[in-house]
Amino acid sequence: MSFLATTTVSVLRGETTDSFGDPVDADTVVASGVPASLLETRSTARRPVEGRTDNVRSYNLRVRTNLALQRDDRIRDERTGVTYTVDELVTPVNPAGHAATRVVLRKVT
Repeated sequence: MSFLATTTVSVLRGETTDSFGDPVDADTVVASGVPASLLETRSTARRPVEGRTDNVRSYNLRVRTNLALQRDDRIRDERTGVTYTVDELVTPVNPAGHAATRVVLRKVT
């Protein structure tokens, strides 16, 4: 592991339909108690045409490489209960095998 775990997370996957036939997330737990590092970063984006500056929050997760994550999985922080959606998975190549998978997340509200 090449990260310091700050929380534990659960991986949620699956989809079902509601009473109207619309697709909704099924919170089927694929893995739980997974040690992870979850960090929020903030930056600003300036829009010159509109004359304003937006605050942008991004979330990065680091987990072991042997965790089978997929794009569009959901991650639930077990400490806070907040749910995130997986947008991107980045697993760097490391010949020593010590690299962690970096996951770009989007907060679900």
